Amino acid sequence: MPLSPYMRRTAPLLLLVAALAATATAATDQPRYDTLQTTLVADIQPAANRLEAIADVRIRIVDRTNYIAFRLNGNLAVTHVEDDSGEPLRFIQDDTEKYEVMINLIRPRAAGTEMTIHLEYNGLFSRLDFDFFKQLGNPLYAYISPDMVELPAASMWFPRNTDPMDRSAYELQVTLPTGLRPFTAGLSTETIDTGLAKTYIFKSAQDILAPTLVAGRYQVQDYTFGDLTLQTWFLTEFPEQAGSAQRYAEIVRHLRHRWNWRPVQEPLRIVEVSDNFQAQFGMQDSVFLSTKEFTSKNPENRQIIRKFAYQKWLLPMQVATPEDIWILEGLSQYAAALYFEDVKGAEAFDTTMRLLAVDALKYQDAEPIARGVHLGVGSEKYDSVVVAKSAWVFHMLRTLVGKEKFEALLATVWERGTREPLSTALIADIARQVTGTDYGWFFNQWINTVDLPDFSVEYIVYRLAKGGFQTVGKVNQTLTTFQIPLELKFVTKGQDELKMIDVKGESTRLNIETETRPIQLVIDPNFRILRKSEELEIQVHIVRGDEYFALGDFPSATDEYKRVLERQPRNSHALFSLAQVFYEQFNYNTAQNTFREALNGDQQPPWVVALCYMYMGKIFDVLGQRQRAVAEYNKAINTNDDSRGAVTEATKYLSQPFTRAKTYLPGQKDAAEPEPKQPEEDTPDADAPAKDPGR
Repeated sequence: MPLSPYMRRTAPLLLLVAALAATATAATDQPRYDTLQTTLVADIQPAANRLEAIADVRIRIVDRTNYIAFRLNGNLAVTHVEDDSGEPLRFIQDDTEKYEVMINLIRPRAAGTEMTIHLEYNGLFSRLDFDFFKQLGNPLYAYISPDMVELPAASMWFPRNTDPMDRSAYELQVTLPTGLRPFTAGLSTETIDTGLAKTYIFKSAQDILAPTLVAGRYQVQDYTFGDLTLQTWFLTEFPEQAGSAQRYAEIVRHLRHRWNWRPVQEPLRIVEVSDNFQAQFGMQDSVFLSTKEFTSKNPENRQIIRKFAYQKWLLPMQVATPEDIWILEGLSQYAAALYFEDVKGAEAFDTTMRLLAVDALKYQDAEPIARGVHLGVGSEKYDSVVVAKSAWVFHMLRTLVGKEKFEALLATVWERGTREPLSTALIADIARQVTGTDYGWFFNQWINTVDLPDFSVEYIVYRLAKGGFQTVGKVNQTLTTFQIPLELKFVTKGQDELKMIDVKGESTRLNIETETRPIQLVIDPNFRILRKSEELEIQVHIVRGDEYFALGDFPSATDEYKRVLERQPRNSHALFSLAQVFYEQFNYNTAQNTFREALNGDQQPPWVVALCYMYMGKIFDVLGQRQRAVAEYNKAINTNDDSRGAVTEATKYLSQPFTRAKTYLPGQKDAAEPEPKQPEEDTPDADAPAKDPGR
């Protein structure tokens, strides 16, 4: 990585730091400005993993200031900055934490001033750099190689506004070796061929969000399905490319009919990217799908559908402040959830909302939704608070106002959002106008606080002289100012009865008559309120354990699974996951015993059974006990449950024994890497929440 610009500069810049800090209105705030036009000339040298660039950024000052800040990736070293008169400007670059370039404007600039900042910079984006930052937990990904260039907007490969939702016009001039074809925002207006390299010029037709740049040896193909045309950009050859395009065409068709959406520039483009790029959703009129997503037999998972929903609910609309991004994220994710209700039915929709609840609870204490953007766009905490929890806010609002008024509310949000920036206050005002009821309290308690209710009930049942029964007691919860209509199910020996009460404060009196004697009261039986519960907390620990497992942090994964087993010793899901940790550590005896414990547990979700048998067969094969391995493979096959690929894999190893390379001490050759954990596709048919890959 290039030497830090901060380290290359000495005492004069320390004085500049102090001067800039003194002018800031708050420790965490930067002077605001609007980006009007960004012109970028980028020379990409794939063989050297190198980017050399010149950027002219035209801005309009919003807050009077004598400095501004751009965000720029820490791998890129700024070498020169000047204003539009050619006057060199002093600057400092933070390339370790905030990734900011702070530029001294020499003299204070009044609000409304327009000026152009000229920056020159260069740097490397190698696989080694990405792996290093990934180990540090940094979600940024950017990569330049001879075969592939992937520079997401989130990686800040060019100077960006500190407001992540800022829009401007863009002109990109990208030079690449002949053979690599670029894809980015805007229309390709010109190509200059110099033999060994080509320069591509792209211009946006309107103000857009910061663009992503990908380049590769793309094969471009148009597919027409009835009145719908998709343009595919394929990187790899695989069977049934047309069939894959058709599956995604059905999702686009639903988006068109359900939400009355059409791309600004048809046809919609679906672009294949690497699996490392999976979290990137795309740009206006283009959707990014990883190779794994393109080849998936079941493309209908909520993360893929959310990428398409962004075309309707995020990309065309603006928000008043970065903190209001929850509106667009929540609408996009909830629209993806509603796809399952429309196409798959109520059960699939309910499962999807439960998966989102698990995601929301993972980091629900990190920040209120209103400040979730500060968790880092695309991070796991951001996806938990701003994406999943915000989707649940819209789900609860739909329950409160009813489906018909909710549809009218969304129509108004769309109509207003295409004309003016959306804000929390505007959403609350729209809800009041559409329903005739003030829901300010609702948005305040769900958007501005982190607390979730934890309900409990105390009651006594009396027989009434006139017939029937009276249940007297109280519903308790943990939040002082909380309020919500709460559904209760009275389970009886006859027909169950549903009743609604208005919960306000920590304790609400309960006095309800039923025709038959209740034998149990179930709080929120249809799961309409995002709340704490033992079931969800258990699933949160399993999901966190799976995430640690994927990162190779086996001790942390083990701790999460053991937290589940302390509360539910027969939880087969946690036992199976713990056994996989032992398997990856080559601790076969403990793994085998733990897989058997999982089979003796509650056997939920059902797919655990087939996978346990399959893994035990593998262990017996590794230990040279072929006959016992075959017996386990047959047990896996006899379950007829191939939802996680266990039957397919077991069938394969019936004909040829499973082998696994031995591990060696450092320095010895032929060291083996552990096999990856069996993937769990995030489908609404899953009986337990799968890992959420995020944006």
